[in-house]
Amino acid sequence: MTRWGRTAPSVFPVIPWWLLVVAVLGVNFTLWGTIGLLRALTSRGRADTQPPTRLTVDDVAVLMAAHNEELVITDSLGSVAKLLPRGNIHVVSDGSKDRTVELARLQGVNVIETPSNIGKAGALEEGIRRFGLVEKYGAVLLLDADTRLEADYFEHSLPLFDDDRVVAVAGCATSDWSTPPRTTLGALLVTHRARVYALTQRLLKFGQTWRPTNATFIVPGFASMYRTRALPSIKIDQPGLVIEDFNMTFEVYRQRLGKVGFSLSAQAATQDPDTFDDYLKQTRRWALGFWQSVRRHRPRFDLFSAMLTLYVLEVLVSSLLLVVAPVLLVLVLLPEVIPELANWGVSAVISEYVNARSLLLGVLLPDLVLTVGVALAERRARYLLFAPFYLPMRVIDAVTALRTLPRAWLEHSTGRWVSPARRKLDQPGARGAAVPKLGAVLAGVAALAVALRVWLVSPTLPASSAEQRLIDSVFASLRDLPGGSTGITELQLQGYLSLTRALERYDSVLLAARELAVVATGVAALSAVALLVFGLRMRLAAVGIAVLLLAFSGPSVVVLASAGTGALAMAWTTLACALLAPGLQRKDGFLLTLGGVAALAAVLTAPILIIPPLVVCALRTRWYLAVPLAGLAVVLQVVLAGRMPVAVAEALTGQQRVVLLATAFLVAVPALLRKEIRLLAAGVLVIAGQSAWLGETGDVLLPALVVLSVTLLAGLLDAVRRPALLTHAIVVVVLVAVAGTLFVPRTGRWQDEAALAGWIAENTPPTTVLTASAGVWSELLRAGLPPDRVRRDGPATFDVVQGSGSGAVVARFGGYTVQYRDRPSVEDLVVRLNAGRQLAANPRLLVTDDVRRALHDGQVDLRAMTLLAGLSADHEIVVADVRTTKPEQGLGMPRREVVLSAVDGRGVDYPASRQVLTMWLNAQQAPFAPSSTRITPQGAVITWLVQEES
Repeated sequence: MTRWGRTAPSVFPVIPWWLLVVAVLGVNFTLWGTIGLLRALTSRGRADTQPPTRLTVDDVAVLMAAHNEELVITDSLGSVAKLLPRGNIHVVSDGSKDRTVELARLQGVNVIETPSNIGKAGALEEGIRRFGLVEKYGAVLLLDADTRLEADYFEHSLPLFDDDRVVAVAGCATSDWSTPPRTTLGALLVTHRARVYALTQRLLKFGQTWRPTNATFIVPGFASMYRTRALPSIKIDQPGLVIEDFNMTFEVYRQRLGKVGFSLSAQAATQDPDTFDDYLKQTRRWALGFWQSVRRHRPRFDLFSAMLTLYVLEVLVSSLLLVVAPVLLVLVLLPEVIPELANWGVSAVISEYVNARSLLLGVLLPDLVLTVGVALAERRARYLLFAPFYLPMRVIDAVTALRTLPRAWLEHSTGRWVSPARRKLDQPGARGAAVPKLGAVLAGVAALAVALRVWLVSPTLPASSAEQRLIDSVFASLRDLPGGSTGITELQLQGYLSLTRALERYDSVLLAARELAVVATGVAALSAVALLVFGLRMRLAAVGIAVLLLAFSGPSVVVLASAGTGALAMAWTTLACALLAPGLQRKDGFLLTLGGVAALAAVLTAPILIIPPLVVCALRTRWYLAVPLAGLAVVLQVVLAGRMPVAVAEALTGQQRVVLLATAFLVAVPALLRKEIRLLAAGVLVIAGQSAWLGETGDVLLPALVVLSVTLLAGLLDAVRRPALLTHAIVVVVLVAVAGTLFVPRTGRWQDEAALAGWIAENTPPTTVLTASAGVWSELLRAGLPPDRVRRDGPATFDVVQGSGSGAVVARFGGYTVQYRDRPSVEDLVVRLNAGRQLAANPRLLVTDDVRRALHDGQVDLRAMTLLAGLSADHEIVVADVRTTKPEQGLGMPRREVVLSAVDGRGVDYPASRQVLTMWLNAQQAPFAPSSTRITPQGAVITWLVQEES
């Protein structure tokens, strides 16, 4: 069975993650990105020395093909009319059925209509011919009806035509952020498309349009400018093509008309689809148009054909990998979730060539790095909000690219089009405007401060019993040792430790595991910020203060520093609230679905979390539904509470627990008066009530209680509208935060497991078996002891017996009391077996059937059998029982207690029998001398202590 980050041995090497990075990103990004960097370096400083442009805006005609664009055409035409004369603007209404023609004419531009929907390419050809643009102008700007040009568009685009070899100029596409998407799903679609624009234009097109290496594949039709002398040679309305811009670009290179120019500063904003249906339709049109253009234009021996061939091969390879990667990841991880499938052939074969670590590092991590790069380059933090969802969107794009490939050869397109659903431009000052960038950054820094405080405190906190059991279980799974578990929480921690190699970065397993608590805390804090700022539209001052309060609260940090179910459930719960609250407010099905998944993950991580939503639902329903729901909540609470681990946060003192619960009640009660956070307030009251009722068992709920209480506090501060009151509230909160630092986390002395393991290795024989308590077991193995030396059970404190005989020395390391117990070697077992069989056949030794069986199987301590052999040589003795001592019961150790009931036919309490027995025992020397002898109603009980030689 494979484990995270490791695979079964194979004659073929595992595919390295860096090879997946190359396959998914491709050499195109590397090649053209490098060329683009050279272009930027060589062109630096030339902007001020460029000669005056020979083309002016008076020489440029704007041609716009429109089909039912009444929502956006007024704004688009208005933006263009600010840059050049209205007489230069021409609109072709392609069979529009709405007010497109009327609104265009009201703008004072040239307008014609087609009798029916002939397609965008046909409408463009119709406009060029009927308006006579080739004869009147030096260049034609083909513009979509939803495109808005930036004020300096022509300043950066027209100078590119100063080179007579440039016949086309591509506009730099940006998403139109002034028309916000109507749903969260729409925001994801638009942000994903904007990210694609940024990556392809900065890493591909900028290098592809450098004059020495000019070979780009598309001049996008949303804002493409052509010299009029080249237009007669370009067949715009090519039969069978669904779109025209790929074909027009291919025509430029195939007919050697010239080069394509591009500047990142010549920007134009376009409205991207904000519904999934429109997004798929547009993506299919683009992909199909590309494949159709590739099919139509045969390759030649030139740079364009070579680069196009490389690009096509790369699109196919990366698309196949993106489609297959999720399937492979599921198949690789399936045995981790369902252990019964560990020997499943499919997963075993796949694991020989690729593992979860390679897939995640080779596919997910590069995508996240690209997202961060785009956010920095574009200076827009919104890209980071949807970072986890870009990879699934890329998978959808890859599926679309592969599905449309055969259609390019099997279908004949008409070119007719239906515009995506458009969004009306927002009015200035409308609610929902972008969050101030500086404020968003400050709120994010406050959230990260919480995670930093948890990281600094976590090494000082003693581990709880539940945390120790969790760590031992995960460590066993990672090392392929018995006793590993595959629960939800164990899988989360196991995956994190394997993917991040945290065990290699820390000397302690506990510290490595607590790193996940730090990450979970950071995720939960950022989710709370997202909920408050982007979901509930709270002021950044209120959010920042509330989150910083969390960082200053000592008891809160103690709660958050656990690697168990608490921190993970808290992260999922906060993320669920961040999605569900705005989803309910906006009735957004996509947001509610994601929030439901996060809530389910929270419940799976900590089952007791199912109670608060049931109680909240009961509060919002009618009485005849509320009573059964409340009853079900009580029953589930009683059942689940009995199954939850006790003392999840043992470092939390009773005083700190009271402070947390009292604070939650004080914050939640006034929060019930505010509508926006009323549901969260009810949930906080339910969780606080549960924690108070369950005591230490309810500590698993405290992380969620802490973060949700901070959310409510931010809501209360946001409700304060008067500046003076807000100032006083801030002062009070700061004072409370400072006072909270007085409840500092209880620190514990860190144990030196490496020294303990070294002492054991030096002072105990190789046959010694150690019995370690929870948490210490994994630390000793991590410090270097072999797994066959340490057993995962035993008393509450770690005990190992050192020395021999009655003078045993007990070693102490930090808080550990050290003893060791012996494990007989193979030679000892053989000696006991032979001696026991001879002794069982001795006629002067009268024994019960159980005793005879124990002797015959070699289960009696060798020292006890030596005593019995010596006594039976001169006397007839009766052995009533042989047994293990109480501390060794259940451990499979040799039986070290012997019960003698008679000597020479008389009981051991008879004076002659006692004299014989006392004389014989006093004559014994170490190691055969017994440690104690006592007379009981059953007989004389003779006991030997554990020692190295048994």
